[in-house]
Amino acid sequence: MEYLTTGVIRTSHGLKGFVSVHVFSETHAYLKKIKQVVLKNGTIEKQAEIETMQLSGGNVFIKFSHINTPEEGRKYNGWEVCIPRELSPALKENEFYQADIIGCCVYFKETIVGDIISVIDGAQAPLIEIKTEKGTHLVPFLEQYIGLVSIPEKRVELKVDWILV
Repeated sequence: MEYLTTGVIRTSHGLKGFVSVHVFSETHAYLKKIKQVVLKNGTIEKQAEIETMQLSGGNVFIKFSHINTPEEGRKYNGWEVCIPRELSPALKENEFYQADIIGCCVYFKETIVGDIISVIDGAQAPLIEIKTEKGTHLVPFLEQYIGLVSIPEKRVELKVDWILV
């Protein structure tokens, strides 16, 4: 089964073991139907059952069955919350999940300049980490830098090459 990271645990919330989760998508309603997730920290993975969930404005608070105190919740700060791909929100035309661009070749004009090795949640926009012959570079995923994205072709086009210097 393929999993997608849908958010990251920020910190514990309250006294009953809830954790605050920063969700990467704009909508949170799809999370209500999910009962099992994988919590991931680097190479460590742990199956987790969602006992209950509270949506409050833009905040998502999850009570996992194995976390019962704020202290236990804090142990998971920074852990990723991963869900089965088939339970992820439906995509609109020309949309894709950030995970789908990992492994894509990066082109400037018609020349391959690197490969995307990761995506990092940035303050203004996601940052794509591009590995080139000269090292790795973080590029904001903004329209002034990124052109065409073709997931079937595993191709991402850069509009400017100076950003990799």
